[in-house]
Amino acid sequence: MKTSDIPLERAFDRFADLMVLSREEFERFLPDLVAWFDFGKGMQALGAEVQGLTWLDDGRSGELNSVELTIKETGAKRLVHMPGFEPGTSGAPA
Repeated sequence: MKTSDIPLERAFDRFADLMVLSREEFERFLPDLVAWFDFGKGMQALGAEVQGLTWLDDGRSGELNSVELTIKETGAKRLVHMPGFEPGTSGAPA
C-alpha cells in the first residue's frame, strides 16, 4: 500500500481548522459533516456532550461509520462502529 492510499485524518475544533483543506477536500467533507451533524443532534437529545470532529477522508461521501466516545467520568475512550446509520436521521437508538 502506498502512503497516498492511506485516508487522511483531520481534526476540527474551530473554524480556522477548515482552512487547511483544499477546495476539493472541503467539497468531499461537506456530506460527511451533514452526517456528523445529524448524529450529534441525536446524541445531544440523549444528553451527550458533543465535542470536536475528526474527519477521515476515505472517499465514502456522507457515510458515518464509527464515532469515538469518551466516558466523562472515567476518561475512557470507546470506538463505536455504526453500520447502517442513515444520514438525515437523529442517530439516536430506537
